[in-house]
Amino acid sequence: MRPAIIERRGVLSYEALLNQCDSLAVQLNGLSHRGRLGVLCGQGREAVVALISALTVGADAVLLDTRLPDLQLRELMSTQNIGVVLHDAESIRPDLMKSDDAIWMDVTKLVPLSSPPPPPPIRRGQIIVLTAGTTGLPKGAIRPARMSLAAFASPLSRLPLRAGDRVAIATPLCHTWGHSALHACLALRATIVFPPHNPADLLDTLVSHRCTALVTVPVTLLRLLEIPAATTDLRVVAVGGSALPVGLPAAFMDAYGDILYNVYGSSEASCISIATPRDLRRAPTTAGRPLPGTRVAVLGQDGIPVAPGEIGEIFAATGMPFSGYTTGHHGRMTQRSLLATGDLGHFAQDGTLHVDGREDDMIVSGGQNIYPAPVTRLIEALPQVREVAVIGVPDKTYGQRFRAYVALRPGQVLDADTVCDHIRRQLAPQYVPREITFVAELPRNVAGKIVPRRLR
Repeated sequence: MRPAIIERRGVLSYEALLNQCDSLAVQLNGLSHRGRLGVLCGQGREAVVALISALTVGADAVLLDTRLPDLQLRELMSTQNIGVVLHDAESIRPDLMKSDDAIWMDVTKLVPLSSPPPPPPIRRGQIIVLTAGTTGLPKGAIRPARMSLAAFASPLSRLPLRAGDRVAIATPLCHTWGHSALHACLALRATIVFPPHNPADLLDTLVSHRCTALVTVPVTLLRLLEIPAATTDLRVVAVGGSALPVGLPAAFMDAYGDILYNVYGSSEASCISIATPRDLRRAPTTAGRPLPGTRVAVLGQDGIPVAPGEIGEIFAATGMPFSGYTTGHHGRMTQRSLLATGDLGHFAQDGTLHVDGREDDMIVSGGQNIYPAPVTRLIEALPQVREVAVIGVPDKTYGQRFRAYVALRPGQVLDADTVCDHIRRQLAPQYVPREITFVAELPRNVAGKIVPRRLR
């Protein structure tokens, strides 16, 4: 029997996985009147069983972050109309369970199937992915659980995953990147490996289970490069969820081979473009070329496409269905049905897409609109630097200014004057940060993205 899931507790076959899903679906059947169903499970079999079972009975499943504090989780349960919570043993919330009206069900305590699986639901369930929430309470992006064959095949035309691959998913299932990887693995009947978070243990898992693919975020690759490399069976390392640091692609491919793919997308549009190893050797921060069947435009403030090399906002239309937000809002769209991503970027002369930051990252300093991405990339290029974040802060004279937070590699030394001189030699004066703050590490959310509000 083909293994479906490999994790710290052992191996679960596809047959056993389907039996567990049917058992839970029987228990869930008839609870749709309670509202949406929240999946509060960590990386493991319970999350997969909970999600499949919810969709089997036609429920709308909200993917919840297990690291959320009780107060924020309670607020999300209210705003997302969650009436049933499926949780694992590690995600139990005693205080919420006592005070909340929702039904809490422990997925680890499945009742053996004593009746036939429920019939196909009248309506198809939907998956609600919460946006990363780096600036506030997450929004719920509604995604139908099924997609067309063309929409499924489009990313695989660029990303060489195969049926039967062993895919390590080292990014949270509660976010779009991890959930999309899970969806692809199940469709391909691949074996899903849930590795530990520690870099050394992750690498050991990749080797011992002979993983052929790794799905992860840039910060995980940065941590892997800090330990000795090992010989693996990896053919594909797909990275997404946040921007690639300038030096990361070359350093990683020098250590592990030209197997790195940079996947760009959003919670709303899903996968937009993929950069191949060849693309990344030529331009290490490129998002690659739009996927087949995907339309992408970089528009200025007047809504007109900008010339190659000029920065504008990225709009996209993919084959992946998006049904709007749980608030009823459908996002900003153009007359050509292109959806705003909220990202800034540009097309290079060769047609590759480059992401230059978020629209709300822009600051106005001395009457000029400036973006932190060029500053971030210059600081990242310094050999002493491990990671960096550049944000805008108020300034009495100029309105706003940049402040840089810099984390150094172990044993490295760097001072603020050296950083500023490095930037001053290559960018206009208004880009030079007035403050350089050295920190041990940068705050990140569960998806690996830096959280700016925790820096201010």
